[in-house]
Amino acid sequence: MSASPERSEAAPPGPARADAWRRLWRDRTSVAGAACLALLVLIAALAPALAPYDPLRVAMRERLQGPGALHWLGTDQFGRDILSRIVYGTRVSLSVGVIAVGIGLGVGATLGLIAGFSRRLDYPITAVMDVLLSFPQILLAIAIVAALGPGIFNAMIAVGIGAVPGFTRLTRSSTLSIRERDYVEAARALGATSARIIARHILPNAAAPLIVVSTLAMAGAILAAAILSFLGLGARPPMAEWGAMAAEGRGLIAQYPHVSTFPSLAIFVVVLAFNLLGDGLRDALDPQLGE
Repeated sequence: MSASPERSEAAPPGPARADAWRRLWRDRTSVAGAACLALLVLIAALAPALAPYDPLRVAMRERLQGPGALHWLGTDQFGRDILSRIVYGTRVSLSVGVIAVGIGLGVGATLGLIAGFSRRLDYPITAVMDVLLSFPQILLAIAIVAALGPGIFNAMIAVGIGAVPGFTRLTRSSTLSIRERDYVEAARALGATSARIIARHILPNAAAPLIVVSTLAMAGAILAAAILSFLGLGARPPMAEWGAMAAEGRGLIAQYPHVSTFPSLAIFVVVLAFNLLGDGLRDALDPQLGE
């Protein structure tokens, strides 16, 4: 009997999860976003089979060709096939989103749990996060990349560090709310350790907002990395990365708009897909927000 409160409150009941899935799949926009992301993941996985050309293949005789039968999206100033580079760039962009958000979520959630569960460490962690939040995320990322040096890996680290304060504050606020619940007090009275309370009660009940914010943060991370690459601080030539591709064609936008337009559209599609899925997850996991 003593263990029943812990089991019943540690995680959402099965019917609640089933209702969340039903709400998610009834939302056509979130389904469209999820389908688009699934397609992008498939394209990234099958890039060598789907790309009609080597993305690094230089053919100066075919430079700056418009969309046509041989090159569906045209070629850039070095004769490289834009479609092939966009296909391979899907791998880079999705990797940036996963790794950057993974850094932000891992570090931020850990700091948020510590701050929310330890009154002694709450103030110093919160103060540091407030300082970081005073800087716009993209400016903070630019400063970090400038210190670390340009490169796609350093851009992932910079974007991930920029996401840490948001995840920290979200996890801290959730922890402060959950730790006062009756089932947490009951677990503490039964002698549960802090680590067990965090693992069995705090994290499962804080998972829903973290999932939603992580999905939305993917879009922001991909966009931020593309901006860094556009500024010359992210992916380095000749890597096929959408932001760098858009930057390479910015001087040709008047005469050859396809060089920058198609990579920019790819960024738009993936960011929109993550935002649509994130909004659907928010409404499904917390339907009161949609009322």
